[in-house]
Amino acid sequence: MRRSSLPALSTKGARRQPTERPEAPRVHTSRSELSRPGRLSEPPGGRAFARRPHVGVPVGGQTDPPKAVITLQPPWVNVFQMETVTFWCEGPRLPGDSSTQWFVNGTAIGILTPSYSIAAASFSDTGEYRCQTGLSMASDPVQLEIHKDWVLLQVSSRVVTEGKPLTLRCHGWDNNQLSNMLFYQNNKIFKFSPWDSEVTILRTNMSHNGIYHCSGQLKARFTSAGVSITIKELFPAPVLKASSSFPLVEGNPVNLSCETKLLSQSPEVQLYFSFYVGNETLMNRTPSSKYQILTAKREDPGLYRCEAITEDGTIIRQSPELKLQVRELFPAPVLKASSSFPIVEGNPVNLRCETKLLSQSPEVQLYFSFYVGNETLMNRTTSSEYQILTAKREDSGLYRCEAITEDGTIIRQSPELELQVRGLQSPAHIWFHVVFSLATGIIFLVNNVFCVIIHKELQKQKKLNSEIPMDSGQGKKVTSYL
Repeated sequence: MRRSSLPALSTKGARRQPTERPEAPRVHTSRSELSRPGRLSEPPGGRAFARRPHVGVPVGGQTDPPKAVITLQPPWVNVFQMETVTFWCEGPRLPGDSSTQWFVNGTAIGILTPSYSIAAASFSDTGEYRCQTGLSMASDPVQLEIHKDWVLLQVSSRVVTEGKPLTLRCHGWDNNQLSNMLFYQNNKIFKFSPWDSEVTILRTNMSHNGIYHCSGQLKARFTSAGVSITIKELFPAPVLKASSSFPLVEGNPVNLSCETKLLSQSPEVQLYFSFYVGNETLMNRTPSSKYQILTAKREDPGLYRCEAITEDGTIIRQSPELKLQVRELFPAPVLKASSSFPIVEGNPVNLRCETKLLSQSPEVQLYFSFYVGNETLMNRTTSSEYQILTAKREDSGLYRCEAITEDGTIIRQSPELELQVRGLQSPAHIWFHVVFSLATGIIFLVNNVFCVIIHKELQKQKKLNSEIPMDSGQGKKVTSYL
């Protein structure tokens, strides 16, 4: 922006009202003059308009009819005195019926044409305007303001739906040409224009909320009054909801819903939805706001979120995270054997695959399978037990069992259980072991007795050897006991 090209700002006369001037001949119609004959052009033979209620009521399950829409020409909701304003009403109509009802400040006026013009606006024309066609609901209100000032910031709307355009115009009294115009948002300059008096924000967003004004150069620099601009969210941040109660039970379906709502003024907008868990994308940009986990699994817990986005990708909003926890339907089974270990050949062995369903799922049926090594002993039966009628040495091995739901979506295996089957022994073989054990015991006992006797004899001999005679210097005999 070339600040050097701007003339020095002058506060002299800033925000001064225009000097009084003679009233121009009134060749227009203002609201205060509607009752005067000849002031308003109406179609000949005009019919009375059957006033419809402002709020549509669904009948027989039908939705409310659409709202009528008011457009302005020129497109400004604030104008100077003596300027012309034309309102146009757009909405569905009955075939062959173009009649339109107009309301000013809530009161119906005798205008039935699709357009309503104010040829020379006055302060009395300030107010709220609505219209309604034969098959529509009443339009949203349009607030018209009439001003008298040197400079006016005109706006196409004071309330704008997010994503829609907003046009601003720095307008001089009596169409005087302004130069070196500055546009402000919240007292900060965002645009300088030497001659072009209009600025358009093509796609508004929430950052465009604020107070706007402009200044322009006539003989001096004049500044407009501020205009409050409100940007309405096209849709609020979505909320992610789960259909199932918490905590989720493994094996059950879970429906996730990304809930948000478009403003009623924007029925033509199409939203697209995405679903995420952590950094993983589950579903990306589809028109459906729902996502289903067909069968919840232990690996499904995490922080889930969804995203709503407009078709052009300009407006994106994410939901807060939703934590999903999935409880096990049943723990991993444990394989137990009824017989004591080691198992003796010829005895029966009962194997039991033990697990327990959660109390929330009594209707679930589990099926069981039994394996030894890579061999299947029993496959998917409702019984949790398996019997080896007569154990054999070849039955030794690593056993395991498996529990599975009826639909096969949840399978859990037990740790391996090692079974060892000992073969039967003959009586001669048993007596040999008995005799051998007794002989070994006797030999051990005799050996211990001999060891004790030898030890005592050695101690006695040591004592005798320790008595050593010693002669003292005085001829005395000393006996030492060591």
